[in-house]
Amino acid sequence: MNSAVLSRSRPEALPEQRVTLEGVSWQQYETLITTLGDDFPALRLSYLEGTLEIITNSPRHEELKTMIGMLMEAYSPFQIDEEQ
Repeated sequence: MNSAVLSRSRPEALPEQRVTLEGVSWQQYETLITTLGDDFPALRLSYLEGTLEIITNSPRHEELKTMIGMLMEAYSPFQIDEEQ
């Protein structure tokens, strides 16, 4: 009987993706932000003079952001007492 060894390969992370839209009004931008709300934390919107840029962060970016946040908490000279 042959035993097959299955290797678990980590899927390659998707890079961040960007979409740029021209001719978007400020009102349309605000409507989009209101519609999306806080349901998409990895989605970033930038608006400048009628140009809307929509960016999705890569999973690697999110991992690094979390790690940096944890390091900052660990090395912070100010400890926040959550029981107050």
